[in-house]
Amino acid sequence: MHTQMYPMNKNQFDSCKCFPWEEDDQTMAAMAIDSIYREALRSTMSGKEIDLAKCRESYNHSGRRFMLAVRTNNESNWGAREEHRVSLTLFMHIDRELQSRGNPEIRPPKSRNQFLVLPTRLVNRFTESISLFYARWYQEILGTAAEGELDEDRQKLAIFIASLLKKSYRNVHLEKYKMIWFNEVREGRPRKRELGLGWRRIINQFGFG
Repeated sequence: MHTQMYPMNKNQFDSCKCFPWEEDDQTMAAMAIDSIYREALRSTMSGKEIDLAKCRESYNHSGRRFMLAVRTNNESNWGAREEHRVSLTLFMHIDRELQSRGNPEIRPPKSRNQFLVLPTRLVNRFTESISLFYARWYQEILGTAAEGELDEDRQKLAIFIASLLKKSYRNVHLEKYKMIWFNEVREGRPRKRELGLGWRRIINQFGFG
């Protein structure tokens, strides 16, 4: 299904498989949308009124957890795990193929990849500089209007920046997120335009998003 190098420095953010600013946590979106839309959403879904004080508390709690992680683990060592996720059927096919070849060494020494070794302090400082940039940008957007009164463009921008913040410190499959990955015109009839930040093109061109 897929093969990946899995950096284990995510463990410094992990609390019972719960991470700061979880992907499915809509706290930041709730803080950004206007009060009329929020009430319409609540009444349509027959839900409870959104407690913005609790939303701010949740957001700030995630921020504290993130800062503790990047500033108190500089002496920790984090490796990387090579992870192969395959179906049972594919695994059995691979096993039979290897047996038919006499069970050769899967990775001869000459073909082994070399790894970069970086100080944890440097990686944490790098991670902090990226994530705090998005956190501050998000907060500054919210601060341009009274609570629940952001205009439509600022609501969209705040929710977009919140999405980038969620992905800034974690290892995620960026291609799943079209708003971030694409920004191109696909030829055909009709021509299809994919709107987004265009990280695919940026990473291919510069090696960094």
